Formats: sequence, structure tokens, C-alpha cells
Amino acid sequence: MAKKFYKESEIVFSEPPIHGNFKDLTNQIYGRLCVLGYFGKNKNNNHSWICRCTCGNVTKVYSSHLKNGDSTSCGCYNKEKLITHGYAIRGKNDATYTSWRSMLARCQNPNNTAYSYYGERGIKVCERWFKFENFLADMGERPKGLTLERIENDKGYYQTNCKWATRKEQNNNTRSNVFVTYNGKTQTISEWARESNMNHSCLLRRINKGWPVEKALTMPPIKTNPSKSQPD
Repeated sequence: MAKKFYKESEIVFSEPPIHGNFKDLTNQIYGRLCVLGYFGKNKNNNHSWICRCTCGNVTKVYSSHLKNGDSTSCGCYNKEKLITHGYAIRGKNDATYTSWRSMLARCQNPNNTAYSYYGERGIKVCERWFKFENFLADMGERPKGLTLERIENDKGYYQTNCKWATRKEQNNNTRSNVFVTYNGKTQTISEWARESNMNHSCLLRRINKGWPVEKALTMPPIKTNPSKSQPD
């Protein structure tokens, strides 16, 4: 069944319910959909909202479909997947499409489990990449074994700040990593541990205790008796 589209001038919005468990979704972004206002509820008490898609269509969407990610566009999303760059062949290049969709979800869907690390802290997707074909043209197909990574973690998703990276490269670029500079060279604790043939936990513990970097990297671990669990 085809979705029904509306003209904004013909829409009559309703006042959203006022009670503790109801969340007003007005102005929230879900994928390509921006919630314009509350529409009402049906006989089964399913609440619905009027949303504008980035393609220009205005459509009605149920709250549950927005929150669980079932509806992220007016339908143009899936049509583009079928007709763009050979994606009509089921499964072809699906990894690239999945990376693109995941990127949008963690930046734009407050119900996504990763939203607090992306959208909530201001990480945005450039408007050009709202369309999959533009993302594909800029980044190319996702190589096997690689994932989408931002080069500068405090900046958003756009062509010059993104690359396809190995899992190791991405782990080295996470905000939780501790970077240490020694002799003009800056690396993560993991990289220094491998290079110095040291135990990662031991080196991290030394740095966290405030040891001078040179001493932390060069002093051999202190041998302890078996009853001690943490040397140094």
C-alpha cells in the first residue's frame, strides 16, 4: 500500500497529549524525517506525527515506527537503494549501505544506542550525505574488513574528515584512548606497549599514577611475590 503524502497548507495539527509518559517529538530528526507536529491517534491508541522528508514529501508516521527506526524516510530511501549504482541486485554492496545507514542513525536518532556518543555531543552528518548516492560517490564502496571512521573525532561526517579504516586504526582513534608523547612521537598506550614489549595494563597504570613518561616506558616491571596482583 502506497504512503499518503500531504500538502503542509492542508494539514491540521493536533495538540499533543500532556502527561508524564508522553514525549513530544516535534522538531526531532529521524533519518531523513523531521517531525513537524502531532497529528493524532487511531482507535488502537497509536500516536502519529506529520513529518517532512529531506526529499520534500510530507507524510504521517506512527511514533513507534520513528522510535524503533522502521521509518527513516517517506519511502525514497528504499527506492534509491534499488535504483542507484546497481543496488537493485540484492546484497550487492550492502556493507556500504549499512555503514551509511548506521552513520545517520547514531547521529540523528535519539533512540539509537550510540546516539549519546554522536548526535548528543554535536556530531553531525553533512547535508550532502543525507542521500546515499552522494555518500557512495564521495567514499566509494566499503572495502572488505574496513569501517567508516572520522579522522578528527570532534568533527562530523563529511568527505574530507572520513576514510575507510581498519579496526585497529579506528580503535587507536577513539576518544577513550590515552595518548602519550615521548621523544617527539605521540602514540596510544596500546601502541607504546607493543613497541616497548610491555604489558598494556602495567603501562597504563604507571601513566595514570603520574609516572614520568620516560620512566614508565623504560623501567622494567618490578617483580612481586605471588600474593600481589598488580606490580608497579
